[in-house]
Amino acid sequence: MSFERPWLTFFVSGTTVMVASNVIYFVYRKLFAKKTTRNRWFFAQSNHTSNSTSKSGAEISESRKRGRAECRKRTEGDVAGEDEEAEAAERQLELRKPSDLWNTVIFFPDPSSKDGPRTSRDALLSYLRAAQTSIQICMYLTSSPQFVNIIREKYNQGLMVQVVTDYDTYTAHNNFGPKSWKRCGIEVRMKCTGFLMHHKFVIIDEEAILTGSLNWTKQGMSWNQENVLVSTHKNIVAKYMDEFYLLWRMLGDDAR
Repeated sequence: MSFERPWLTFFVSGTTVMVASNVIYFVYRKLFAKKTTRNRWFFAQSNHTSNSTSKSGAEISESRKRGRAECRKRTEGDVAGEDEEAEAAERQLELRKPSDLWNTVIFFPDPSSKDGPRTSRDALLSYLRAAQTSIQICMYLTSSPQFVNIIREKYNQGLMVQVVTDYDTYTAHNNFGPKSWKRCGIEVRMKCTGFLMHHKFVIIDEEAILTGSLNWTKQGMSWNQENVLVSTHKNIVAKYMDEFYLLWRMLGDDAR
């Protein structure tokens, strides 16, 4: 039969060899492979131990505990150091800008004063006079002579002054503040973007924010019911700074 059908003989013998090889491989994996792998691991461990100081399991465990404790100590030390730096920065800010003066609201006109508009205006301008390093203005309309003059004086004293304003109000005759600042060298940015740049805030020394309903104009300070919030809260100031620099980059080159 094998001579009559050689292909069948070849098939049967091939199948037998394949099954036998699979059985042998399975038996090898079960009986010898795990043991061989385990022996190799112990061999590597014994070589490592012979090349280093021999330690007991208890010593190794204690060493690991000390390592974790040291790591935790360094981490806690870093956090404590950051906390100390933050507290020191807050103390310095309190000395420069006392919280009882720099966290308040100014209303126009001042309801507690007989000369309400002037009292509120003087209080507001006092914050500008207190600026030490920088003034960043993001204002829809600025034409108050006192405001314009103080900004010019601060720039001449060496403070960094940056101004963002609205394109349409920049070209208007009654918004002479940015034009006056531009002439004396202050950087002013605006563009016709299709959006009204209607913000009304000023950042002092990157530490305090003055913001509210007030356009810093003679009419706003003299005849309108307005408000200005003053705050040194770092999270609030940071958000206003993000917005200012977003507009600053978006508006690009100086106004012409």
